[in-house]
Amino acid sequence: MSLMVYSYKRKTNRGSWSQADMAKALEAVRNNEMGWLKASQIYNVPTATLRRRGNNKNKIATNTKKTSWPFQTSSE
Repeated sequence: MSLMVYSYKRKTNRGSWSQADMAKALEAVRNNEMGWLKASQIYNVPTATLRRRGNNKNKIATNTKKTSWPFQTSSE
């Protein structure tokens, strides 16, 4: 009997940005150093996510915490 082992290969780069980059981008926008689009391009974060977090309209994640909805590991 042989076991079939599959190795998962990610097909997209969705959600591959880091929390540190998001924090830097938010800081740059809040300090009026650059706009939403430029900050998202420079720090390689999604524009919509950056804008939503900057306007405090992020219902699941607050501040710069990154979650993979609906699977939240902690209830902080």
